Amino acid sequence: CYFQIFFYLWQMKIHILLLINIIFLSCNSNSHSNSINSDNSNLRRDSLFEPLSKDILSSFYHDTLNNYLLKNKEVESTSGYGYRINTILGYYEKIKEPEKKVKLYLSDAGGTKSILGIGAWASVDFNKSNEFTQKINGKKFYLKINNKNNKGEVNVLLNNRFVIQLKSKNIDSCEMLLIVNDFIKNNEMYFEVAK
Repeated sequence: CYFQIFFYLWQMKIHILLLINIIFLSCNSNSHSNSINSDNSNLRRDSLFEPLSKDILSSFYHDTLNNYLLKNKEVESTSGYGYRINTILGYYEKIKEPEKKVKLYLSDAGGTKSILGIGAWASVDFNKSNEFTQKINGKKFYLKINNKNNKGEVNVLLNNRFVIQLKSKNIDSCEMLLIVNDFIKNNEMYFEVAK
């Protein structure tokens, strides 16, 4: 019970810090000149571009992914304080094993990575039996495994811009990582161009 209360308060602290960060960025961006010089070194990265459109993000999802078949896609957009986040959710099911299911989220907030809530795991290292961070091919992954319910979650931040989140049912952590890496590999060129 005390752990749940502590965890809830910790999450609220993160949300408050994110809100303060958003307000600070909004106020700070209004105090800078909007002109762009030939010397771009003083420009803040998070003020340079908008997130990719929902149609473009949706095209990142292929019909099959590591022997999983795309069943459905959902599109959502969230905005506030002058920022916008576009998210696509793809529902995948393993071919010949329909009990193995995956939800794959792809979020892009353009240059405003600070409002994606990535600070909670991208800047901290976890090392618990069911929750841990790991560097793979130069990318930081956050994994959360629930062996009782046979569920899991993998998150990865790409190019300080895109957040990929996979939620699974009846799939082990190795297969989850294979699916996420396959998704990244299939779209690597697009992720690099959109840096």
